[in-house]
Amino acid sequence: MPTGVATLRITVRMLLFVTPITAAALLAAGPAAQDPGRAAGALPVVEGPYLGQKPPGRLPQLFAPGIVSTGMDDLNAVFSADGREFFFTVKLPARGRHVMLVMTQERGRWSAPSVLPFSGQYNDADPALSPDGNTLYFASSRPLTAGAPEKDWDIWAVDRNSGGWGAARRLDAPVNSPGMEVYPSITATGTLYFSSGRPIGTKAGGIFRAVPSAGRYPAVEVFDERIASEYGGGDVFVAPDERTIIFSSGRAGGHGSSDLYVSHRGADGAWAAPRNLGPAINSPFQEYCPTLSPDGKYFFFSSYKRPADASVPAMRSLDDILRIYREPNNGNGDVYWVDAAVVLPGRSPRG
Repeated sequence: MPTGVATLRITVRMLLFVTPITAAALLAAGPAAQDPGRAAGALPVVEGPYLGQKPPGRLPQLFAPGIVSTGMDDLNAVFSADGREFFFTVKLPARGRHVMLVMTQERGRWSAPSVLPFSGQYNDADPALSPDGNTLYFASSRPLTAGAPEKDWDIWAVDRNSGGWGAARRLDAPVNSPGMEVYPSITATGTLYFSSGRPIGTKAGGIFRAVPSAGRYPAVEVFDERIASEYGGGDVFVAPDERTIIFSSGRAGGHGSSDLYVSHRGADGAWAAPRNLGPAINSPFQEYCPTLSPDGKYFFFSSYKRPADASVPAMRSLDDILRIYREPNNGNGDVYWVDAAVVLPGRSPRG
């Protein structure tokens, strides 16, 4: 039975990992866990493309361990078209608060992660850049007016200005609805794909599509009736050429509570039956937040997976406990990357 986006969102985003360690302390201490000789709070020198990480091959690898994948609940992975900005999200243990961060590259060196100026007060996640890089779309539960209570997730946008980023604005209906809207994805022509909890026939939740016109999105349509009815679908990513779509689904017969699927659009315009990305990507845990790098070389996703042999060592001291909280694969979400050949037809994989 397909799992609706609302169910996926509650499961993926609202599952709390209550710890005695603050997120700020973990962010500061994460890199030190990778190098015990470096003081907590110090970030390693990070230079080169993709945060200086060694490119992956056919098997997924943790992305930027100790910097992005830190032991906190980390998700999302979005690079700007020029590769000099990187956006991601950290979910805090307190009430599941999501905060969006950015790293920037100047003179070849990457900055430490910093909270985006419009984030940090409300739930903010799922960043996606417009084709020209001047608008950042994201999902947020922030209230419609200052001082009002928070609401469910909607899609918002913020534009660049001479000083950095402007004020966040909520997208008009029909993109946002009384239901939950999350995970925007923008094609090269500006078409918006997103997940919503609004009804599709007798079911609730699925993937929707909106084509821009005169600077707004005047109409919304179901992405694909057959896929919507059979798979539901959440956390949808569409390739810039709109020929590949990747999404998360709790459809029965998968590897865990939520798997990633891919579908390709043929020359006739029809979408092929979605393909489960298999056990190399999916696990008994949750896989979500799929994206491709702007150059089409790498596929990123988030997961709660842990290595099969990840035993819990004996805790002999507070330092032992802190070390577990500071390392990836501790049960919180991590960011992974892999050669894009696993999702793009015709691409020859590395290594």
